[in-house]
Amino acid sequence: MNLRNYTTTIINCLLVLTCLNIGILDAEARDSGPAKVEKAPADVCAQLDDPAKRPLMDGVLFYLLKACGREHELGRVTNTPGFVRQGEGATAGVDVAVSDPSGDTGTTSHTQSETSLSLNETTGTICSGYNDSWHYFANSEGFTGYSRSTDGGQTFTDQGALGAGSGGDPAIVWRKADEAFYFAALKSGSLGIWKSVDDCESFTSVGNIHSGSSDDKELMAVDNNPDSTYYGRLYTVWTHFDAGGNIYSTYSDNLGVTWSTPKQVSPTGSVQGSWPVVAPNGDFFVGWVKFGSSTIDIEIARSTNGGDTWVLVTDPASGKTQPQHSSATGSCGRAALNGNIRYLPSPQIAVDATGVLHVVYSYDPDGSGDDIVDVFYRRSTDNGATWSTEIRVNDDTTTTDQFFPSMSVGASGQVSIAWYDRRNDATDNLLVDYYQRMSFDGGVTWNQPSVRLSDVSSPIHLDNELATCYHGDYDTQIQTESYVVAQWADDRNIQDSHPDPDVFIDRVAISTDFLVNASPRQMNVCAPSDGIFSVEVLQFQGFSDPVSLTISGTPTGLSSIFSPATVVPPGSSTLTLGNTGGVAAGSHDMTITGTAGLVTHDTGITLTLFDGVPGSPTPSAPANGAVEVLVDTTFEWSAVPNATAYTLEVARDAAFTDLVDTVTTSSTTASLTVALDPITQYYWRVTAENICGAGSPSEVWAFTTRAIPPILLVDDDDNSPDVRAAYTATLDAMGLAYDIWDTANSDNEPSSVQLSPYRTVIWFTGDEFGGSAGPGGNGEGALQTWMDAGDRCLMISGQDYYYDRNLTGFMTSHLGLGSATSDVEQTTVTGVGTLFSGLGPYTLSYPFSNYSDTFVADAGGELAFDGNQGGAATLKINGTSMGFFLGFPAEALADADRQEVFEVFFGACSEPALFSDGFEGGDTTAWSWSGTKW
Repeated sequence: MNLRNYTTTIINCLLVLTCLNIGILDAEARDSGPAKVEKAPADVCAQLDDPAKRPLMDGVLFYLLKACGREHELGRVTNTPGFVRQGEGATAGVDVAVSDPSGDTGTTSHTQSETSLSLNETTGTICSGYNDSWHYFANSEGFTGYSRSTDGGQTFTDQGALGAGSGGDPAIVWRKADEAFYFAALKSGSLGIWKSVDDCESFTSVGNIHSGSSDDKELMAVDNNPDSTYYGRLYTVWTHFDAGGNIYSTYSDNLGVTWSTPKQVSPTGSVQGSWPVVAPNGDFFVGWVKFGSSTIDIEIARSTNGGDTWVLVTDPASGKTQPQHSSATGSCGRAALNGNIRYLPSPQIAVDATGVLHVVYSYDPDGSGDDIVDVFYRRSTDNGATWSTEIRVNDDTTTTDQFFPSMSVGASGQVSIAWYDRRNDATDNLLVDYYQRMSFDGGVTWNQPSVRLSDVSSPIHLDNELATCYHGDYDTQIQTESYVVAQWADDRNIQDSHPDPDVFIDRVAISTDFLVNASPRQMNVCAPSDGIFSVEVLQFQGFSDPVSLTISGTPTGLSSIFSPATVVPPGSSTLTLGNTGGVAAGSHDMTITGTAGLVTHDTGITLTLFDGVPGSPTPSAPANGAVEVLVDTTFEWSAVPNATAYTLEVARDAAFTDLVDTVTTSSTTASLTVALDPITQYYWRVTAENICGAGSPSEVWAFTTRAIPPILLVDDDDNSPDVRAAYTATLDAMGLAYDIWDTANSDNEPSSVQLSPYRTVIWFTGDEFGGSAGPGGNGEGALQTWMDAGDRCLMISGQDYYYDRNLTGFMTSHLGLGSATSDVEQTTVTGVGTLFSGLGPYTLSYPFSNYSDTFVADAGGELAFDGNQGGAATLKINGTSMGFFLGFPAEALADADRQEVFEVFFGACSEPALFSDGFEGGDTTAWSWSGTKW
C-alpha cells in the first residue's frame, strides 16, 4: 500500500468536505435539519472500498459515507442484545442525570457521551460538557451540549447546545484570573473556543484556537496558581493530523483571543489522546498513548517554560499489550472491546499540590489470556524521572473489562480513579457499570475497596447515525471540598424503543467525618536536627468531634511530640520528631493516626536521617587525559552512599577559577548546558552532597576536545533509499570537512548547544514523509537560536518538510517561505535571484517518488530556484545568517550540478565574515555567479 498516496488523498478529502474527525460542518448557512454535505469526487469515494485504508478512517468516515451517497453503511455493526438490570454491590449514591433525556425527542440520533467537567472554585458551580448528536441532527446547533449545577452536583440543568459549528470533543476549564469558564471543541476541521462570563449559563464564541482541516482530540488546561510565572495562561493540546499526526500544543495569554505558534510535543506520530495538566510551580505536562504494531506506550512530556519547549520524561508504561477483543476488532475495523466499542487507551494525568505527578492508564494484562483490559496507576515524586510500582486499580476477581479510566486529585492529595466496569456481567462481559476507588495518602496506598457508582448495569447501544462502533473516548471527574464528582455515559434510558446514551454523575464523599494529612510526607534531616511536620485534620460534613493524634512505627530512640495532641476539625498540629542523633541513619516509615471515638484515619510519613556529608565520587568519563573528546560529551562518575545530589564543575584551569559550567543533578551522569570549544583542554570534578552539606570534591581530571569541522550534515532520511552518499560525496569532492548527525528517521534532532560549534548546517530528508521530515518544533527552535547568533548558513533539502510540518513560523522567518503547494512534481529547475541566478537549467532525476513542491517567497525572502511547475526554492537573509530551502531533493540533481549549487552556497558562506561583501548595502557583485568555482 502506498501510504503517501493514501495520506495525500485523505487530506484532500478533508479539504473537499471541510470536515473534521468527529464530523461537523460550519452551520452558519443552515436553516434547519442536519448539515448538508457536498458530493465527493469518484476517486475520493473509491477509498471506501480499499480494505487497507477504510479501517484507518476515524471521524472522516462519517462524512465520507454521506458525501458518497453511502449513508446506509453507517452503523453496520450491530448491538449485542442486553437489558438494563440491577448490579451487585451497594452504590455510592443516587445517580444524577446531567443531560436531560426528555429533550431527545423524535427518531433522530440522540446520543450524549464523552464528557468534560470543571469547577468554579469561587461559586462552586459545576460546568459539564459532552458530545450531543441530537442538537446536530435535529436543529443543526452543533455537536456539543452542556449542563450546569449550582448545588455541588446534586442536580443539573441541561443548558442546550454550545453553539453552531461546535464539533464535539468537549474540554472545559475554569480560569481563576477572570473567573470565567472556557470551552474548547472541534469546529469545522479546526479548534474552536467559547467563553462563559455568567457562570456556565451561556457561552459565546471567542474564535479559533487553531485553524486546520483535520484537528482532533483537543483538551485544555489552565495555570490557576497566582504565584506562577504563567498565571492565567490557557493551554490546548491536540492531535494535529495535518502535521503527521503528532501531538501539538499552543497557549493564549489574552483570554483565548490569539494563540501562540503551535509547538510539536510528541517526537513521533502514531499517537493519540493527549491529556494536559499544569503543576503548582507552572510546569506543564502532557501525556498520550503511542501505538506500536500490537503494543502501546504511555508517554509524557514536560515543559518548564510555559509550553515553548518540551522534554520527554520516563515512560510510566511501555511495551504493554494493546487492549482489543479479536472479534469486536474485526467487526469495527479498529481496536475495539467486546460489544463492539471502539477503544482508545489514552491516559489521564494529574499533579497534586505537593508536585507529585499521577497517571492512570489501561492495557491488556495477560496478552493472549481472557482478561482484555484493566486499569493501572503510578505516581512520580521527581517529575516523571522515576515511577512508583504499578498498581492494578480495579480490584475485581473477574476477567471482565475495566476501561476508560478517569482521575482527579484533591487539595489534600486524595486520588480518585473511576472507570467503566463489567464485573457484574461475568458470564457475557457486556453490561456496563461505573466504579470508583480512592487513595487517601496521595496514591501511596490503595486500602479502600472500589465503590459501584452506577445504580444499574446497562447495555451498549451503537447509534446507527454515528461513526462505526462509537461510544465515547474519555470522561472526566472533579473534586470539591467534600465530594468526588464523577461523570460517565450509559444507556439505561429507553428512547425510540432502544437504549439511549445519556450522561450521569454520582458524588462520593471524600470522607464522612475527617481526614488526617501530613506535610511534607517525606523529609530529609541531618542529625541531630529535629524533623518537623505539619499535620492537618480536615473536616467533612460538619464533623467536629475532637481528634486525638498518635504516631506509630517510630525507630528506637526517636522522640515525638504533637502540639496540640488533640485537634477539633478543621484544624492543625505540629509534629516534632527529636533526638535524631540517637537514631540509626536511613529511612524510617511511620504512621500518624487520628482517633475520634470509634472512627480512625491515618496517613504515612517518612523520615530519612543522615549522620554526615557523603564521601567523594570517583570520576569515570571522559577519562583522565582523554583527547578527541566530543564537545557535547556526557560526564559519568560513581554513586556515593548517602548522596542525594551531585554537582559537576567544568573549568579551563585546574584551580577552577575559570568555570565553564556547573550542573547539579541527582543522577550519576550529566551533560553541560553550554557547548565546549574545540581543541581545548578542560578540567572537571564532581562533588556529592546531602542535607548535611557537600562532601569533598573528587579527583580533578583533564581532557581535550576534538577539532570541529565547519559543517554539520543532518541525515533525516528514512534510508528507503539511503541518500546520504549524494551529500557526502559532494562535500568530499569539494574537500570540505563535516560531521554527521543521524536523526534515525525521528525528531531526535540537535539542540542549539549541539549546533553552536558549526558554521553551516545541511539538512536533508530524502523520501521521508508522514510525520518527521525536516526539523520538528524543538529542532526549528534550536536552528532559530543558532542562526540568530549570526554568521550561520542553513540549507534544507526536503520535498516533504512542508508536507509534514505545514507552513511554520520558522519557514517564513528564516527560510523566506510565504506559501507552498505539495507534490507538484518539478522536473527541471533554474537558478534565479540574488545568489543562484545563472545556474541551470538542471534536469531532476529522482531516486524515489517525485513529490517536490512549489514555493512562493515571503516578502522578506526571495526565490532561489524556479522550476517547470513554479518556484522551487527560497532564500532568506537574517542579519548575517542565511537560510536556503529547496522544495526538491538536492540528490535529484546530477552530481556535477549538485556540486555547482553547493559551491555557490558555500562560497556565500565562506570567510571573510558572512555577507561582509556589501549585500545588505545593495552591492551584490561578490554574490554573482561567474561560472567558475568559488
